Amino acid sequence: METNEQPFLSLTKNIHHLIYGQGRDIITTEEVALYERVNRENAQQLAQYVQNGDIVAFHDP
Repeated sequence: METNEQPFLSLTKNIHHLIYGQGRDIITTEEVALYERVNRENAQQLAQYVQNGDIVAFHDP
């Protein structure tokens, strides 16, 4: 599950930098909506493969 939407990739890169004390410290309501939409779409795709009792691990290289 992934996206190639450049605004989403820029946002997640900024979030990564914020975790380490850098980055742009304002996240707009539009960015929150984008983040939620992309994650919702990925969750819907993932739900096709996950069954009750499965364990899912996420890795962001």
